[in-house]
Amino acid sequence: MMKAFLDILKPNELIYPNTVSIGWKQGKVDRPHGHPYYHWLQTDQGEGTIKIAGEVITLYKHDGILISPFVPHAYFSKQHWQTNYLTLCGYATTFFPKLLGEQKFYLLRDARHVTTDLVQLADGLEQAIPDKMISQLTYQIFTELRETILKASVGKNSASPIYWEAKKYIDSNYMQKVTIKQMSQDFHVSPQYLIKIFKQTVGVSPYQYLLNRRISEAKKLLVSNHDLLISEIAALVGMDNVSHFIELFKKYENCTPLEFRTIFYQGRNAHD
Repeated sequence: MMKAFLDILKPNELIYPNTVSIGWKQGKVDRPHGHPYYHWLQTDQGEGTIKIAGEVITLYKHDGILISPFVPHAYFSKQHWQTNYLTLCGYATTFFPKLLGEQKFYLLRDARHVTTDLVQLADGLEQAIPDKMISQLTYQIFTELRETILKASVGKNSASPIYWEAKKYIDSNYMQKVTIKQMSQDFHVSPQYLIKIFKQTVGVSPYQYLLNRRISEAKKLLVSNHDLLISEIAALVGMDNVSHFIELFKKYENCTPLEFRTIFYQGRNAHD
């Protein structure tokens, strides 16, 4: 069933969808000046072709592309082409270049997991759920896209199986006590070898990756739950010492957790 929500206006939310569509019967589109917002386009059925940044790319079923603002592009199909799409608005999108990089587009093959989140967002709009929940769902989609983009950039096929097992372990247990010694024993390798594999693959040690993950999850909690205390967020990401958590967060983000939360919500305050 096709669902489409166009020109959505939620100016009090720092991130929200301007347009959302599921199962759209896609026609030819030509944007010589690009789109003013970050634009996610994904094939639901059939296949289509997109011309962007001097490249011609075929989007097969479940393939998607995130296009940066004002990047000229055109897309079309010579057959039936059904798409899902989303455009992202709000003050929070000004942080996207820092979080994603400065590329003109990000191509993701077989991104079917994003479809599930898009359907949930479309259902929420159809049911007229509160704007804050729409904003949270939208941020969840962006986070999912960002993590998939970062994973794709690592080059999974060239990475050691030990790396992927260790990464999976950290991703599942970052909220608990995690040590290099215990991980090494679990994967039957030396701590030195585990550190070497991580640095060769992603340029950081397992411990540094753990800290990165904790800070990333803390930022999600700061944005998605305004009522959580900083001490509670620290505990939820596996850091019992709140002072150390604040110090580490400031080192990574150049601001304290409370300042980060305030910056994120200042767009809403400006409209109140």
